[in-house]
Amino acid sequence: MKNLPLYLGYIGLTFLLVKAYYQLQYDRQRRKSGTLFLRWIFGAYAFSTILPIVSTPKTNKEQRLKSIANIALIGCYVFFILTLVYVYAIFER
Repeated sequence: MKNLPLYLGYIGLTFLLVKAYYQLQYDRQRRKSGTLFLRWIFGAYAFSTILPIVSTPKTNKEQRLKSIANIALIGCYVFFILTLVYVYAIFER
């Protein structure tokens, strides 16, 4: 049971990586300008990965990518919050 926060954190990180992947696919569908390297350097993906996609999709594929990315982000938040609650419960005793 001591490793449970670590496992919850890993699951949350997995959801965050899924969100980053679908964010990249969504941006490719929208054909945003600039290289991937420059976006990572200037933090465009770093900030957009931890925030939901709010733009209006133009096609059904964009709608599906947006839905998957936002659901993955919710999963990430849920598992990170569960990790924090569990760690707090352990150290509160």
